[in-house]
Amino acid sequence: MQRLSGVLLVLAVSGCSLLSPVEENSLARETAAQAVAPVLARMAPGVPTERAVACTLDFASRGQIEALAMNSALAQNELTDDIVTDILYKRGTRDCMRGGPFYWLLY
Repeated sequence: MQRLSGVLLVLAVSGCSLLSPVEENSLARETAAQAVAPVLARMAPGVPTERAVACTLDFASRGQIEALAMNSALAQNELTDDIVTDILYKRGTRDCMRGGPFYWLLY
């Protein structure tokens, strides 16, 4: 039983290392930003595109950022739209896009 719990602990810790966030200036994040910008300009017309892209990528998971980068390379625009929509439905994304002093004070 102790061996099993030890193995599970090692698997859990190694799994956490796989889910580390994408670095700020990584190629995947930059490619995802280029893929997301036209989609957000269309989906969120009242929000400045730079802020919308930053908020979207801040609340995207590592897998979503990598998928956006890959979809950009493969020109799969429909999948990019779906991923961006999923990210926009996360609670913090829309709050971040609203911006203003209250967002930065409360979150």
